[in-house]
Amino acid sequence: MSSLALAREARVAANRAYLRGLGLGPSAIQSGLIDPLPTDHMAMVAAARQIAKQTAIRRAEQQLYQRQRVLDARRAARRGHEAQLRSALESLAADEAQAQQLVLLAQQTLEDMRQFAG
Repeated sequence: MSSLALAREARVAANRAYLRGLGLGPSAIQSGLIDPLPTDHMAMVAAARQIAKQTAIRRAEQQLYQRQRVLDARRAARRGHEAQLRSALESLAADEAQAQQLVLLAQQTLEDMRQFAG
């Protein structure tokens, strides 16, 4: 929300509260029965502060929401890749175990041949 929009919203909110306190409706200002509050009036300043706080909270909530979406997307990507990587790792481990078995068999064969040759 722009500064101008915040100021306008604060002015409207303060004037509404002022009129409510007097027991009047918005038409009292429109008809000229009562003047709107001056921009430096305490109620106007308080309304501006309140609206600025609410806007800051909304921005922080939006930022949290966006960052949570990014985290969720990255988590989902990791999980998707995790399954593929785990499968590839298991395949590599199986290949390694098979190669280890072949080495052990070759060692045993070598030992057997040395025994028969000797």
